[in-house]
Amino acid sequence: MSKNIPRTDREGYNLVLSHFMTDGKRHGAKSRMAEALGVSRAVADSWERNGIPRKYIPQIKKLTGLRGSQILPELAQLLD
Repeated sequence: MSKNIPRTDREGYNLVLSHFMTDGKRHGAKSRMAEALGVSRAVADSWERNGIPRKYIPQIKKLTGLRGSQILPELAQLLD
């Protein structure tokens, strides 16, 4: 498996977050992600620890072009 393919939900979260970075910098990315998804920054922060809730996957897929298995790889592994 390529090292660029997320294997944990935390890696999936970081991949999603990378789509909201500007100039390759993480600063402000959580706030931009939260705003794009209509949630508070605190909610977006909790996803780093707990994983992104499944109900946001369709919206994240549209915003980022990622596949669901990239966003929640642990869930995808259970379904294979």
